[in-house]
Amino acid sequence: MTGSHCWRRCTPLIRGERVQGEDFEALLGVAHHQLGSKIVLVWDNAAQHKDTAMRELLAAREDWLTVFRLSRMHRT
Repeated sequence: MTGSHCWRRCTPLIRGERVQGEDFEALLGVAHHQLGSKIVLVWDNAAQHKDTAMRELLAAREDWLTVFRLSRMHRT
């Protein structure tokens, strides 16, 4: 993947927009490649963060990706 290709796909994250599906997969891959080290991802419990496709995507990268899920916030 070229840098310009990544830039077009990763720009929504910089603008604070959602990155999902193939764009998220590309973002992870490029970040790992550019950083050259392991990545730690901290996520909430949103449904899209726990679905089967996302679990499979993350599991395939478990040698360099660690995911911490935040516990649910309890409202008082």
